[in-house]
Amino acid sequence: VIPGARRPDQARSNAAASDLPPLPGELHNRLGRFYEREVARHIRGKY
Repeated sequence: VIPGARRPDQARSNAAASDLPPLPGELHNRLGRFYEREVARHIRGKY
């Protein structure tokens, strides 16, 4: 089950993302900082 996928083509598209190369380390770090600064406070519960 892929959350948010309602149609088979959406599930295939989401699954195809696993074939992409990993994010560069610096981009991954920047996204982590963005999450902590802008997103985390809006998330409920422990994730």
